[in-house]
Amino acid sequence: MFAHGEAIYNSSSDNLWQLMKEHQRLTTFLDDLQHNCINQHNQLDCSHCDRGALASCRGQLPSYFHDLIDLCSIHFYREEVLIAQELQGLAAHQNLRKHHQAHAGILKKIGGIIGECALINEKKQTDEAYRFLYKSLTQLFAEHDAEFDEELARCIHEKHGRVNSAQTL
Repeated sequence: MFAHGEAIYNSSSDNLWQLMKEHQRLTTFLDDLQHNCINQHNQLDCSHCDRGALASCRGQLPSYFHDLIDLCSIHFYREEVLIAQELQGLAAHQNLRKHHQAHAGILKKIGGIIGECALINEKKQTDEAYRFLYKSLTQLFAEHDAEFDEELARCIHEKHGRVNSAQTL
């Protein structure tokens, strides 16, 4: 999902490694979300689930909402700290301001996505709520990554340079 993994892997910056861990948490969240509903990939609806699976799936959806907000808020804060620590001068200030505005916009969009999912779930279409949530978040994160994070990773990578093969995992 995050295209700048190679730049992170080949960098000596501890801050960049931290960013990679944060992105891995977001990827794990999306993977968990994608696999929670057994009908995510087969396009079946909730009528094909037994009552226990249905209750579990419906009950877990609000937990995903809360986890998503917490995960994004923490990640965005840490990413902005990383920008402030790693980049210098006017370009850093402009990057931080734009990144902060983008993060605020994402959190606002996430609020709308969660609201839409809750409405879909109320209609007893939990399978559709999971599909909508996964698709919307994947698209939202990919857009942000392409517009902001790839450039950030490149700048930090250029600042620190490549590590030698003995330093890589």
